[in-house]
Amino acid sequence: QNVKFDLHYLRREWGEEEWRAWLKAGGKVWDTQIAEYLITGQDHKYASLDELATKYGGELKMDVIKEMWNSGVMTEDIDSDLLREYLEGDVRNTGIVAREQSKYLRSRAALGGLARIQMDALLAIQEMEYNGMHVDVATINRLYEGYSAILDDLGIELGKMMLATQPLM
Repeated sequence: QNVKFDLHYLRREWGEEEWRAWLKAGGKVWDTQIAEYLITGQDHKYASLDELATKYGGELKMDVIKEMWNSGVMTEDIDSDLLREYLEGDVRNTGIVAREQSKYLRSRAALGGLARIQMDALLAIQEMEYNGMHVDVATINRLYEGYSAILDDLGIELGKMMLATQPLM
């Protein structure tokens, strides 16, 4: 569920060498939120884990932890046993949802293939977010100057055309 967040954390914890080794070994991910988006015909963009757990036979998690977070309590200040129970529920529900989604998508070849492509794309997006993107500022500025002059000329021409087509009152 929203696995990209976890991938960023995992990458930081593992370090680059272990991360790269995992990718080279064929590292794969499954994001239940993305899978649900595809299953619903791209209708439900941000399904929560609670929604999906209810739909696929999981159990709702304890609201007390959510209430603590909502009231400003930091995760590190929550009783570790209580937090562990909450997080174990997350893991159980995510497993249930992923298994049921996977079964559904396997029965629909084209949609299942699209899901696999989306999961691979998710790894590429995570990589781009982690590394950022090189921007050649000099080239962008040069292009801006060239297109800016063209747009100015087009604006003048458009204004002339509009004036020529306006009816006289």
